[in-house]
Amino acid sequence: MIRQPLHSPTDTLKDDTDALTFHTDTEQYDDIPENLFVTNTTGNNTKVARSNAMTGTKKSLGFKLGYGWGAGRKQKEVEAELEEEQPSQIQTLPVYLPPTSPPTRSNTMSSQGSKATYNSHDTHRSQGTHKSQDTHKSQGTQRSQESHKTNLSHQSQGLRAVQDSLKRNDSQRSYASASTQKTAASAATAGSGNPIPTRPRHRHSNESQSTLVGSAYERKLNEVDSIKDEGDTNEKLSDLRRNMVSQSLDYYVVPSEDAHGSEYVAESDQRRQYITAFFGSVGTAIVTMNDAYFFTDSRYWLQARQQLDQNWRLIKAGDVGQPKDWIEWLIDRVKDAKIGIDARMISHEKATLLNNEIVRSNSKLVYPPQNLVDLIWKDKPLKSKAPIFFQPIEFTGVSAATKLFKLREWVKQQPPSIPSYSKAPATPAQIQVGTLITHLASIAYLLNLRGSDIPHNPLFHAFLFVGLENATIFLDASKVNDEMSDYLKSLGVERREYTDLWTFLRRREWG
Repeated sequence: MIRQPLHSPTDTLKDDTDALTFHTDTEQYDDIPENLFVTNTTGNNTKVARSNAMTGTKKSLGFKLGYGWGAGRKQKEVEAELEEEQPSQIQTLPVYLPPTSPPTRSNTMSSQGSKATYNSHDTHRSQGTHKSQDTHKSQGTQRSQESHKTNLSHQSQGLRAVQDSLKRNDSQRSYASASTQKTAASAATAGSGNPIPTRPRHRHSNESQSTLVGSAYERKLNEVDSIKDEGDTNEKLSDLRRNMVSQSLDYYVVPSEDAHGSEYVAESDQRRQYITAFFGSVGTAIVTMNDAYFFTDSRYWLQARQQLDQNWRLIKAGDVGQPKDWIEWLIDRVKDAKIGIDARMISHEKATLLNNEIVRSNSKLVYPPQNLVDLIWKDKPLKSKAPIFFQPIEFTGVSAATKLFKLREWVKQQPPSIPSYSKAPATPAQIQVGTLITHLASIAYLLNLRGSDIPHNPLFHAFLFVGLENATIFLDASKVNDEMSDYLKSLGVERREYTDLWTFLRRREWG
């Protein structure tokens, strides 16, 4: 490659053209560096280190780039400085010669600056010995078989020491007595003509599971999901449509979220996964009397094509010419229709937005008293009974009592619910007296509590109403032991059953 002169203000290039030489680890040496590994002896301590790899003579050195280290300096001056930096007294270790077969490079993850690290049995070669058999013969460095066997025990001892040293971040460390004994035993075995034993290494695959370590990887392997292997969805859709007829519905929407708006839900709340057999975390199913549609974003288009059967039509939300979400799709499609959805699975904001749009086409949202998927879900998993537990103050930083106090101060600062046209002062019924929290992470944070209801999430199913004087948590009794009950009482939080929330709201028990 030829680089044309650059008109740089520093004028680092003097010639008209400058040849670029690119060096890689596949270059052949004209001779083998004799001082690849050295030992420094200080007192009774012996340490093994790598000598400068550039002391070997390559066909060309990397100082012709014109920029970077050594730019504008003569090659001989640089080589002279490198020789001066070498230790004054070094002890050369014997160089291990490869077997008769030519060396091969395996897929190693070591960096170029640590090529002496031995990553596998195939790559147990130093940087100075990456040559073919013919190169060794041409330079007169090929050893005889008898000489190789004679020196093999010394070689293995030094190489095993280098391996152990380089594995510990290439730092210079002294050998332990136990490691020395193992090395001596390996040398004795190698001296008999057998190959030098190497420590087995685990090589991670390129699959996503290789990023999971420890208990997380074991949980992923042992995770039981009874919904993934349900097979054809014909029967499920037929049962769902019979329930739609009984409710006089033209559409039925099955979101991925649970009653708390969670993206990741418990197995008992995976209704969309059950009806579609798609087990990604995001997506919305809409079933009509004749068709079934599945909406998801670009993260899951490939997975959806693989997992959805012939009963479902994939709608690529956000794609060119496609609606951005299922709400936009319904607004442009429905006419004189009733759209059913579980009222717990949609926010008030989305429901209001959708109703205001579809009312123009004489359509409306309908909220059946029961979730239609729950009615057809055979062997539906039970809700988790895992107990909640306390998160200590050293991890939360702030006590739950302080958080509740700050929340009540925020409620007091909210303006009263006075109509915009009214000029009268606020009545007691219009003043804010509390707030209802449905988000699981917010409840866990506020009370400094954790749970195990959702896999890989430290959360528990609950609703929390915080008033100016008292608070009520809606939580299953099976999750609360005596210690947790006393803790909630100390915070002034009353416990009621999880399903009592709807009675609490209908009767306006907050005052």
